[in-house]
Amino acid sequence: MRTPNIVIITADDLGYGDLGSYGHPNIRTPHLDRMADEGQRWTSFYSQAPVCSPSRAALLTGRVHLRSGMYGRQQGVFFPDSQAGLPAEE
Repeated sequence: MRTPNIVIITADDLGYGDLGSYGHPNIRTPHLDRMADEGQRWTSFYSQAPVCSPSRAALLTGRVHLRSGMYGRQQGVFFPDSQAGLPAEE
């Protein structure tokens, strides 16, 4: 069996109907529409948090955003001395 290619595209502030492949009458997104035609279109995909960094951390780690240490607007970037984040042994 051949291994599938998986591409996940994330976008901030993109509404459900803001792409041509989801029915927007005026916005043209031909390249994304073609990808949607040749692949899968998901209609029920939920965000872990209302801001982007915790949601991306949850997607990349498979953990709820609170477990990854990415939450709120104050902790948007990890620095070398940051106390938040996954434990080093993980």
